[in-house]
Amino acid sequence: MSLWLLEQGYQVWAFDEGKEGIIAVARKAPKVNCFRGKLEEIALKDESMDLVVAGEVLEHIEDDQKAVREFLRILKPRGMAIVSVPADPGKWSIDDEWSGHKRRYTKEGLNQLFQSAGFSTKECFYWGWPLTWLYYRVFYLRWLKSRLKDNDQDKEIQGVQGSRLWQALFFGVFWLDWLSVRLPFGIGLIGVFQKR
Repeated sequence: MSLWLLEQGYQVWAFDEGKEGIIAVARKAPKVNCFRGKLEEIALKDESMDLVVAGEVLEHIEDDQKAVREFLRILKPRGMAIVSVPADPGKWSIDDEWSGHKRRYTKEGLNQLFQSAGFSTKECFYWGWPLTWLYYRVFYLRWLKSRLKDNDQDKEIQGVQGSRLWQALFFGVFWLDWLSVRLPFGIGLIGVFQKR
């Protein structure tokens, strides 16, 4: 995501709590400004950013309200926050436990989280239906259970490392799923919020 934004002409600041994530971004995109930090205490000045992108991170944070207030603090007036989170607490699975998730979100809960901090909702919709959901439920969860059973102490299980063919296949699946983003189904939520 950082590299793509950079290629679109944006200045990009990327941060992560883990050293490995920062090293990976710095290696692939040396022009991205990388630093380590916590989402609840972002080391950026007030009203210094136009956009915050947080893909699959809020569910890992104990105090997600504090993190969202930090988004508000660093965004310029009318700045935007785009987030993706896992949807539906009823879909809690071994994947959530293995990934260290604190929660899954409802659409109403995600909207409330941002609106109570001082954002207005521009869009909030589900993603990952029906093909991504089918892959996740039928293949991925079985694969993960099998890997965890074989490596019960291994917290460093990596996902499928794909060739260009795999990347093209997944792009096609995601593209087809985008046709159903207005339906109330999917494995995740994407929210677009604007600072009031």
